[in-house]
Amino acid sequence: MNLRFAILFTAILVSGSEGGKRSGKRRLGGGKKSGSKAESGNSLGAWTVTLCGDEVCPMHKTKCGDHICRPGEGNLKGYGHWSQPYKQTDVPKDAPKYVPGWTNTHFPAERYVPLVTLAKERQRDGIIIFTAADFDYREHAENWWLFTQRAGVPNALVHSLDNEAYDYFRSKNIPAANGTGSMDAWLSSRLQRHIQRALAERHMAAAALVHARLSVLMMDSTAVLVRDPMPYLRGAPGDISAMRGGCRPDKFPAGCEPMWNLLFLRATAEDEQRARVIAYIKSSIDKVRCSLSISRVL
Repeated sequence: MNLRFAILFTAILVSGSEGGKRSGKRRLGGGKKSGSKAESGNSLGAWTVTLCGDEVCPMHKTKCGDHICRPGEGNLKGYGHWSQPYKQTDVPKDAPKYVPGWTNTHFPAERYVPLVTLAKERQRDGIIIFTAADFDYREHAENWWLFTQRAGVPNALVHSLDNEAYDYFRSKNIPAANGTGSMDAWLSSRLQRHIQRALAERHMAAAALVHARLSVLMMDSTAVLVRDPMPYLRGAPGDISAMRGGCRPDKFPAGCEPMWNLLFLRATAEDEQRARVIAYIKSSIDKVRCSLSISRVL
């Protein structure tokens, strides 16, 4: 294959009814009390408060220029992917447990008009390559973009998760869609941590592109392309391809766990095929772990 990644793809054939049938059975989240473990499977709504001894760490006051540092900008002590030294916002009791505005009969495409418009302008052979980034990850995303240009990849863009990131990318002439509105929509849900909303939102953006009849390669901004992946993507098997993670034949159908931070979603002209892919992503967000029908390990 033409992607020089440390971890290979696992090709996944989407089961026609799994996404819709299993969607919405597990809640997105809700805070755990301090010191408790995150929910099994690192559910998008789970979190663990970082403790300083027996006390919950207070909101930090480290200054970055003229403002209090954002997560990632400064005061990294105790910061982790599933834990952080910042106050946890209480989850409203009446907050929806699932994706805001997305039902089994309606996808909130209206939130993704800027992204889809830009993607259609930049697509090549119906395929778009994108990463998502907020202000904290702006320089990672800029580096990602520079690598796409070095590799000769014209069909790439960045999905900005806040206005500040969008302004930064535009100042650097990086093609970016302003996803602030779609990111903010998660505030009405049980996803109250920023990192959780960011993780969920990039998969929503990928689903929106499939909904618009575009195949999409979603990447972490910390992964870069060193060659044009289009020759591989044009012939990639199955409807969904994901990165191969830890391998445990006793636990995973294909022997290896699929990881969702490098994901290729194929969209065809068939409404039924796209509906399967979109329903699968919804199920992945709602429930985190879905039943997988593996077609091949590359």
